[in-house]
Amino acid sequence: MALYRNIIFQKKKNEHLYTAFQLSYSSDRETFLQYILPVLREEYGLGESFEQKTESLSDDRKEIMRDLMKRYNTPNPAVNPLNSGRTQLKPTRSKIGEVIAKDYLHKELDVSFAGRISLEEDDADLPKRGVDNFGFIFKEVDGEFELQKVVICEVKASESKKNPPEVVSETRDSLYKSLLELSKGSDRLMKALVKSFDRFDVNKFAALIAELAVDIDKNDALQDTRKKMLIVPFLLRTATTYSDDDFGVFYTDPSEFNGASINYYIMVVDVALSDFADDLYSSVRGES
Repeated sequence: MALYRNIIFQKKKNEHLYTAFQLSYSSDRETFLQYILPVLREEYGLGESFEQKTESLSDDRKEIMRDLMKRYNTPNPAVNPLNSGRTQLKPTRSKIGEVIAKDYLHKELDVSFAGRISLEEDDADLPKRGVDNFGFIFKEVDGEFELQKVVICEVKASESKKNPPEVVSETRDSLYKSLLELSKGSDRLMKALVKSFDRFDVNKFAALIAELAVDIDKNDALQDTRKKMLIVPFLLRTATTYSDDDFGVFYTDPSEFNGASINYYIMVVDVALSDFADDLYSSVRGES
């Protein structure tokens, strides 16, 4: 899909890759909607699984259930935590990057995930707990599967005029600080591994995840297991604020990741991020 083909910046530095994509949403909206709406429906339980679960329902009840899923299982653009004195971003603005990042990782890098995004959320209108996108790259060698990479992805969105924006490395939960903590075998990483083991319905994959979790638990230094880590910062950025400098410390000095590989992606959009996200979630909810 052209979404991932319009590369405006790409450099490889040792084992690390830095890529920026341009999305001309103002002119390519209809084409992009045709691509992304099926992805959003699948991630929020409105895709193939919905059709399977509602086979026994009458057509009118099926449509009512579909409407309920849209209303209660997908982020609502009308909900704004800022109105209640909280500091979180609107759910749509903070979550659309997670869907795009997951879609890219699955389709371009063949990353396997244990479940849909909606299954990882207690409430579609509240921040998701845990790692934003956590998956695995399995490779078949001589008829046997191996765990090639554990993929740890954190997602941020920023329209800050600062390059790089604060969310890259300055804030408490910045991409850099969050991913560095995860790369060191933190409780967040172990919880993500154990949850993935619990949810994977392919036993041969689950067994490989279990082996990795045990290796990390037994080895505080992580010298060997860190080589299996693919660290993925993903930044949603506006065209008016993006700069090649937005890769920040991940590019200038990634040494603290000590053996892990970094693939840093920036999706550059030519409209305001809230407008972009609200439009997409309104469309999947059938409100536009």
